[in-house]
Amino acid sequence: MRWRRLDLPGRDEARLRNEPGSRHLEGHAEFIDGTNRWELGYTVSCTPDWTTTRAMVKGHSDRGAIEAKVVRSAVGGWILNGAPVPAVAGCTDVDLAFTPATNLLSLRRLDLAVGQEAEVVAAWLTFPEFALTPLRQRYRRTSEGTYDYSAPDLPFAGILTVNLEGFVLDYAGLWRADPPATE
Repeated sequence: MRWRRLDLPGRDEARLRNEPGSRHLEGHAEFIDGTNRWELGYTVSCTPDWTTTRAMVKGHSDRGAIEAKVVRSAVGGWILNGAPVPAVAGCTDVDLAFTPATNLLSLRRLDLAVGQEAEVVAAWLTFPEFALTPLRQRYRRTSEGTYDYSAPDLPFAGILTVNLEGFVLDYAGLWRADPPATE
């Protein structure tokens, strides 16, 4: 999946890789925020039921190198770069603030039917601080390919349009998927 950012110059691309006993979301984002250029590679690993087990962000900006290593313990505790983060204990999902790709994780794990809704609290890796904080997120499936989405703590609300895999095609005016390449 490839996206272009609509509010800033930038792009992102991600793919989902399934292995026996695990799933991996891998991607690369490039964008300019003000006068600072960012290049960030990311990997999020999950169990077969889409529970996040770890995430890694590596890259650089005009400010220097970036590395954020996030690990979720078997009992639901989270560690960022070796330090426990009690504020996000019990969260099931990680959300990387700089990409639309990680919404796929909650959507696949929740597996909502049309008309159903759910609230989750994600371990949100903020940007550009790269800190972990709890972020309430609400998803209400309005059709096979659309969700009303909100993050009331930000506050943010919009419509997410998704494909059959759960990748976001349109992220409320912030990201839009590029059309698939034709041969």
